[in-house]
Amino acid sequence: MPKRKNTHPTRAATIGLLALLTTCMVVTALLLISYPNQPGPGASATRMATQRTVHIRQGDTLWQLARRLEQLGIVHSARLWTAYMTMVTRDDELKRGQSIWVSDALTPMEVGRRLSTGLGTEIVTVTIPEGFNRFQIATRLELSGLGARQQFLSAMVDPLVLKTLAFPPASTSTKEPLPRTPEGYLFPDTYEFRTDATPAHILRWLVGTYRHRTKSWLTPQQPSYRKLVETLHWSAREITTLASIVEKEARSEEEAKRIAGVFLNRLTRSDFRPHRLQADPTVTYGCLEMHEDIPSCPKSGMRITRSMTRDSANPYNTYRHDGLPPGPISNPGLQSIRAVLEHEPHDDFYFVANGDGTHTFSQTLEQHQAAIARIRNPS
Repeated sequence: MPKRKNTHPTRAATIGLLALLTTCMVVTALLLISYPNQPGPGASATRMATQRTVHIRQGDTLWQLARRLEQLGIVHSARLWTAYMTMVTRDDELKRGQSIWVSDALTPMEVGRRLSTGLGTEIVTVTIPEGFNRFQIATRLELSGLGARQQFLSAMVDPLVLKTLAFPPASTSTKEPLPRTPEGYLFPDTYEFRTDATPAHILRWLVGTYRHRTKSWLTPQQPSYRKLVETLHWSAREITTLASIVEKEARSEEEAKRIAGVFLNRLTRSDFRPHRLQADPTVTYGCLEMHEDIPSCPKSGMRITRSMTRDSANPYNTYRHDGLPPGPISNPGLQSIRAVLEHEPHDDFYFVANGDGTHTFSQTLEQHQAAIARIRNPS
């Protein structure tokens, strides 16, 4: 009798294929029916759900976003959420460039809907302290869920954005050059922004608040402002620049006015030469602003060294350059602006920090050096 062909391999392959198809159908059914409605990691009757703002970056892939959601505790599994979203939405539907509110109690389907429809855009409250520079402000805005830090820093040097801010603000000079950045005019205050607000929109609010809060002070109708304009030929920009330095040095309104008086003495008195402010914060800011072009700037940290104060390559180094630095080094509050306008008249040229928020003021270099010695060696 002829031998029968062995059909077992073919039958086994068929059974294996059917098993694989069945498995795929089951997995697909679970992803489309059961998985989307599973409670999020934070869904619990014994704890409050955690709310978070997720910023979808322009270059994010679905997988990168899913991994970040898993790290934030918004979804249980980045792999499952990626597989589910691949089935139910297109990659280009994600609201890239936006910040969306999500909760760790939301189901995978609810998370996906928010991130692909823009639902969940919220109002964020952010406080910008006095004396923050633009780099710190960009970081604070990012941490508040309002966008990526680099987006804000890029907007701050974008000529088109600067033009929309209508610089120079409150200036008495029509020939004043366009500032390179809005440093000094990002007014410190508490703000509320939608998480889908653009960097340009947020910057307009900050600069607009500067104008509104200073308009009754930086005006020719204000006698103290008019005096500085007439005697020093200053505009609002120079006043704001000095106020930004006072902001970094002073801790109280009374001392702010006295410190402002010290700086103005250094700039104007004939018995103090050369006319240099000799302010450490200006050196530090120069390193932040132009780090790659200044040899003495440290690669990490920002502790002032003697080589930094001696480096004339730093245009903000007020130990080596006369007069004011090229522009503000921080964003001063109204108290520091008023301190410059209402500076205390005196004969002091020096001050040194006591370590408790106050300063010791001196009229001569010898007195100043003696004060430093006492503070360093109190015994």
